[in-house]
Amino acid sequence: MNFLTSPKYAIRLLRQLLHPLPAPACGLLLLVFSAVRAQLPPSYWATGFSGADSVATTKGVAGKALDLSKNAKTRRSLDFSMDTTAAIRNFSFTIWVNTDPTSGKEYTIASTLLPGKKDFWSIGVTAEGAWFFKARFRDEFYEYRATAPRQSIRDGKWHLLALTYSADDRELRFYRDGIRVATYLASPYLRFLSSGNLTLGASRAGRNYRQFWKFPYTTQPFYTTWETYNGLIDDVSIYEATLTDTAIARYYRQISGSAVPAAYTPAPTSGLTVTTHNIKHGGNVFGAETGRANLAEILRKTDSDVYLIVETEGSGAYLADALGYQFYLVGSNDTANLAIISRYPIIKSYPLSRPFTAGGVQISLPGNQKVNIFSVCLDWQPAYFFYSFDNNEGWSVERFLEEDDRTRGREIREILRKISQCLAETDSIPLIIGGDFDSGSHLDYVAATRKQHKGYVVNWNASRIKAEAGFKDSFREIYPDPVKMPGITFSLAFEVWMNDRIDFIYYKGNRLRAVASRIISEHPVQFPSDHAALNTTFAVSNKRSQRISPY
Repeated sequence: MNFLTSPKYAIRLLRQLLHPLPAPACGLLLLVFSAVRAQLPPSYWATGFSGADSVATTKGVAGKALDLSKNAKTRRSLDFSMDTTAAIRNFSFTIWVNTDPTSGKEYTIASTLLPGKKDFWSIGVTAEGAWFFKARFRDEFYEYRATAPRQSIRDGKWHLLALTYSADDRELRFYRDGIRVATYLASPYLRFLSSGNLTLGASRAGRNYRQFWKFPYTTQPFYTTWETYNGLIDDVSIYEATLTDTAIARYYRQISGSAVPAAYTPAPTSGLTVTTHNIKHGGNVFGAETGRANLAEILRKTDSDVYLIVETEGSGAYLADALGYQFYLVGSNDTANLAIISRYPIIKSYPLSRPFTAGGVQISLPGNQKVNIFSVCLDWQPAYFFYSFDNNEGWSVERFLEEDDRTRGREIREILRKISQCLAETDSIPLIIGGDFDSGSHLDYVAATRKQHKGYVVNWNASRIKAEAGFKDSFREIYPDPVKMPGITFSLAFEVWMNDRIDFIYYKGNRLRAVASRIISEHPVQFPSDHAALNTTFAVSNKRSQRISPY
């Protein structure tokens, strides 16, 4: 887009934060902001493809676009050096893309690489037609891979892809066509996002990137375009700011002329329904495709508003897309343990010191009622369900509880300490904590249930600490008799010493009340986990009257 033709808008040239390399980069305009971006923060730079001889251009989303498609005679990727020495803590990147619908290969669309290092980030299109983001920073690796059924960009249409980063919030956010689809817990030190060599149309780290060929029978050098993106690129911008959801949605509307699709579809029933499920290595144990497909089917049928996922392990984006929701990954890639998938907007995240164990978000329900929700996974040791309470070492129950307090007891106390502010706000913002606690409940191990618990009465640490902190066990609130309704959630897949209820949804706050709860442990073909899912529905109080009611 050539915004120099729009005298209506002031154009201030940016200071030398961006140093273009030799041609073909000369076909770019370097602007602080552009006409369509008048309401957004100033950017490092914005490109307007002016049709210089060194690049091929065609009609873009709003003006001219860089043409790297099969129709372009010149298919050259463009290189820049982002020389930013300032300590950048906030960053945003936006790019419009239009991928050839006949293409079937994975391509990098935009990428950076730090000179002399292996740190990089890239955005591209998958072989299936969805989009991806990848980044490596020191020993950390980040990856988001959307799925084609929900987020295809290989359809011959223009799509806006955006990435934002906030060091203070420790968040990487991902957007497609003005809608936030994912948020990742990120390191507060990802300064490399705003520096290094930027390439549009390829990856500098690619095996055949700009490979120079010179044949003995010719004097003319030949640069391959082996891995050059097959499509169009327009309106690329980098900002020294974390763009908000509202700003990105507004930008999408301004350029596309189309309304941003609704962020969510309201639930068909009132209240708030939450499901927690340990999905056993991402559901992959029961088939990398079939297990995850069965898992998505089970979750979809619950029609929950929020899913607290344990052992996510690379399935977060797949499940969120299958449900049509956004999600928060408490980690960076396919090794992340916890995820929170939400129908409703995620407006805040709570990064804790041990992301494998706990992480949380704040969501906004219809009527602007906010709820804080955390997913947890406590230590599996000491593992009584495998080795009995004596741990194969002759322990007494008292000794077992001492060891249990050093692991799960310590963890739950640390979590409650870290979220003390959330605990202080439960009168106005309810708090839900759910997940795999890897231990039983003191409400279950009572005198009346000695027979089903091999004669034991156990004052479990984690459940006791939760109760002392004022939390209610949602399942046991609905089914107070553990003899009639034990609520077993583990193990469905193999024999253990003690089948038990170890997955819980706890809550605190007078604006919520559990009205229904159930265990989900069946699938018509194969249940894809060794844990049952726990599903609880809450009534949400009316903000003015404090009367329990629909929204």
